[in-house]
Amino acid sequence: MSDEVQVTLVDIEQQARPALENLFQYYVYDLSGLLATNPGDDGRFDVDHSALDAYWSRDDHHPFFIISGGELAGFALVRKYPNKYRVYDIEQFFVLQRFARQGIGRKALQLMLERFHGEWQIRVLMENTEALGFWRSSLQSIVGRAYQWSLEMDGELKMHFLRFDSGN
Repeated sequence: MSDEVQVTLVDIEQQARPALENLFQYYVYDLSGLLATNPGDDGRFDVDHSALDAYWSRDDHHPFFIISGGELAGFALVRKYPNKYRVYDIEQFFVLQRFARQGIGRKALQLMLERFHGEWQIRVLMENTEALGFWRSSLQSIVGRAYQWSLEMDGELKMHFLRFDSGN
């Protein structure tokens, strides 16, 4: 990863929530091939934005914009995992295609781990082999071989789980 990549995480304030909701359309679009979903008659994907409410009403949920070179490059939604409160979980993570493969996502992950110390997990859809490759490569770069990788059920979905500790 080049040290030249400039990335910051910016807390998403409530008034910037519409920008996150707009970005969610691109996120769902990127996943639409894996999930076999189509937009509705209005050309938009059906997204339940009320699921984001916790990011402004709970202290254990943290929404971030990923900024690179002063431009909005994506978002990361970090939370404490339900029923495993000691574990940080990246609920959603998205980098716009224009910023892909430039080390921006990896740097954003590194910034999250520097900000929140402790146990982490990253869940990846079974079908999302590209994302799995990104996360494994990023973790190898940041924490080395100090992570566990398993296949488990998460609700009704079988997912890849990557677990590690970011230190104290």
